Amino acid sequence: MKILAIGDPHGNLTKIRKIPLKKVEPENPRTVVKEGEIGIWIKEPSLCIFFGKTPMSTDSEIMAYSDVNVIGKVVGDHRIFKKVKNNEKIKVYLKI
Repeated sequence: MKILAIGDPHGNLTKIRKIPLKKVEPENPRTVVKEGEIGIWIKEPSLCIFFGKTPMSTDSEIMAYSDVNVIGKVVGDHRIFKKVKNNEKIKVYLKI
């Protein structure tokens, strides 16, 4: 599965919009995430790639702005997303 998306970096979170996601229901939702995890933001269905602290994070935890359904993790070095600029087009591939 290939998803073309627009990067929208917020701190060390890349929130990807403009992808074909419908409203999602909470499935084990959480706000505390791990570095490299990928989630779907429930409030406004967007794909979120967490690669470090976000503006909502504490000293000890990486925090999403609000609940996300974690759906996977980045394969390889997740820090590459630090290079994504606002409105930069990126491709995300699902590895099954």
